[in-house]
Amino acid sequence: MGKTAREKSTWLFFVFRLPAITDICYNSIKEFRQNESVAHTMKVPKIIAHSHSSSCPGLIRKIMDNWNRPKIAKYATDRIACGEMAGRWLFGDKAFQSGQVTLINNAIQAEKFSFSEKDRDSLRKELGWENKTVIGHVGRFDIPKNHDRMLDIFQQIVSEKKDVMLCLVGPKEGLYKEIKEKTVQKGLEDKVYFAGKQENIRRYLSAMDVFLFPSVFEGVPFALIEAQSCLSFLHCLLNQL
Repeated sequence: MGKTAREKSTWLFFVFRLPAITDICYNSIKEFRQNESVAHTMKVPKIIAHSHSSSCPGLIRKIMDNWNRPKIAKYATDRIACGEMAGRWLFGDKAFQSGQVTLINNAIQAEKFSFSEKDRDSLRKELGWENKTVIGHVGRFDIPKNHDRMLDIFQQIVSEKKDVMLCLVGPKEGLYKEIKEKTVQKGLEDKVYFAGKQENIRRYLSAMDVFLFPSVFEGVPFALIEAQSCLSFLHCLLNQL
């Protein structure tokens, strides 16, 4: 159950008084806006702002983010970004060029996502994909991931190649229902497999032939890094961001 702004502020004042609280890290402008003044008032030594995107969806969101961005300069003691685009977007070119932003690249345990022929054979057999070309994607159903564009691309492919499947891995929430309805509208319901949230991502990456990633914007996407762990066997196609 969500807290009111007053309840949240009271709770934060209590938490930030604990002697063990020495560092706080924020991963979104919204989180930073809601909490930074309380942390500053309670003299938390380190208030870390972290950028892991390079844009935001919607005009209202853009306006709010632009309005809140100066507060980061006022309250953050440390600025961290997963890549140059993310650093410049959130903290500005001037801060980035003057060395006020620390880059810490996203990293994964590559062996957890490396190609497995055993996983490939078992999943393709389980789902009846033995003789199919499988195009796949891993990501939440949200505007930045651009599932609409994926379906448009896939529809073009289906018009030329019949033995092909699109496998979408990600929690069945957000824009999931809208995307599923569009697969029906496009007559693709028998060729699009919604895998839902999966713990063993390597199994699905190994079963794919092509990894499709037409995001509208990204910072440094974990899903793409994971897919590149299978790069010798998995072709990755993505937007020029």
